[in-house]
Amino acid sequence: MNQDLSKLKIKTNLGYFKSLTLIGEQNILKLALLKFFSLNLLDHILSKVDNYVKLFLTYNQELKKNEIFAKKFSEKYLDSNEFGYTGDFFINEINFMKKYKDQIDTQNYINSESQFVYNEVLFNSKSVLDLSGESLYLNFGIGYAFTDANLAAQYKDSLFVGLERTEAAEIFNKHYLKKLPTNLRFMQGNLLDMEDELMTTYLDETFNLKSKVLVTARTMCFLPEYLVREIYTFAKSLQFDYIIGVEQFGIPRATGHPFNFSYRDNIDSEHWRSIIAIHNYPGILKNLGYNFIKLESIKTNNPHPDFRLMSFIAKMDH
Repeated sequence: MNQDLSKLKIKTNLGYFKSLTLIGEQNILKLALLKFFSLNLLDHILSKVDNYVKLFLTYNQELKKNEIFAKKFSEKYLDSNEFGYTGDFFINEINFMKKYKDQIDTQNYINSESQFVYNEVLFNSKSVLDLSGESLYLNFGIGYAFTDANLAAQYKDSLFVGLERTEAAEIFNKHYLKKLPTNLRFMQGNLLDMEDELMTTYLDETFNLKSKVLVTARTMCFLPEYLVREIYTFAKSLQFDYIIGVEQFGIPRATGHPFNFSYRDNIDSEHWRSIIAIHNYPGILKNLGYNFIKLESIKTNNPHPDFRLMSFIAKMDH
C-alpha cells in the first residue's frame, strides 16, 4: 500500500470504524500473514482491503466537500423563499409534471421511488378519507394530478384541491387528464395568503364537508425549515384535521450519520442532497398539537439508507 494506515480512522455513514492497525508496507504485512494464509488468498484479502480503504478515503473527501456545500446551503437556501424552484416557476413546474407524467406513461415509475410515493399517498389518503368522511382534501404542491384524480373519482363527496405556485398545474392537468373529476379543482399562489379562498372553498354549498386534510408528497423536503413551520402552523390555524406527508430523506451530508427524527421539537433541519432538506416532521407537528396515527420510514428498492421516504399521518388533537 502507498499510504501509512497506522491507526487510521475512517468516517462513514455508519460511524467510525475501529482503528485499522495495518502497520508497514504491503510486502511486510504479507510476510507477517503468510504464516496464516496462502499467498493467493493473502493477495486477494489485501486487494479487497486496499479497495475498501480507497473507497472510504474517497467518501471522506466527498464528506468534506459536502460539509462546505451544506454550510453554503444553510446560509443561502434555508433562508430563501423559493419553494424549491429557481428561475421561471411556470417552466419549472411544467418540467416537473412532464417528468412524472412520462414516468407513468412509459411505466418507468414501477419499481422506482415514484411508485413507493404513489402507493403511500394513495394508502394514507384512503385511510384518512375513510375515517374523516366528506373532506376538503388540499394537495400542497400537486404537480401531475395522478393520485388526486384517482382519489377524486373514488370519493365523490369530498372536494379535492391542488395548489401550485402558478397556473401551470391547472393547464397541464386539464390538457393531459381529459376527464378530470368535477370534484377536483386547482388553485395557484402562496398558500399562506389563501386563508379566505380556502375557507370559501370549504363552505361550498355543493358539498357538505366535515373535515380538512392537508397532503404533501415530495414537497416539504424542498422547503426551508422556517417555511415548513409556517405552513403547518397555518394548517393548524385553519383547523386542518389531518396532515398527510410522504417526504424523501436520507443521510445528511454534513454529518454522514442518519437523521435523528424525534417527537421533541429540538432537532434542526439538515441538508440532504441537491437542494433537498430533511425536517423533523414528528417534532414540528407534535409541538403544534398533532398526534401521529402513522409514522413510518419506507424502504425503496435502493437498499442504501440514503434513499428513504418518511410516510406519516397526523391528526389534530381537538
